[in-house]
Amino acid sequence: MTRLAPGSFAWLAWHELRLAWRGRRRGGKRQVLALVLLGLYLVAGTAVAYVLMGVPIDYRAEIGIGILAASVVALSFMTTQAILGSQQTLYESRDLDLLLTAPIEGRVVLLAKLA
Repeated sequence: MTRLAPGSFAWLAWHELRLAWRGRRRGGKRQVLALVLLGLYLVAGTAVAYVLMGVPIDYRAEIGIGILAASVVALSFMTTQAILGSQQTLYESRDLDLLLTAPIEGRVVLLAKLA
């Protein structure tokens, strides 16, 4: 690996990745259960998609309205989760004041933390 210039975006992003890797929780049985459930979900979804592959879709206005409503709800949940995730990323480690007082451009610091 080449040496990254101290204070650059790549250097800060690499440092954040190392901190995240070091600070990750070791899930044990809980992590294995989550991976098994994810695998089952993917297999079931693939099986349903394969079975319904040749079935024509009967489009009605009510179905379109339902899909639109579900999409708006999903979009609002995803936006909320993104905002909470970025807030947690910025303020969880409590080092933002130290980083912003460093002789590094604030834009680079925030971009590296959010990346």
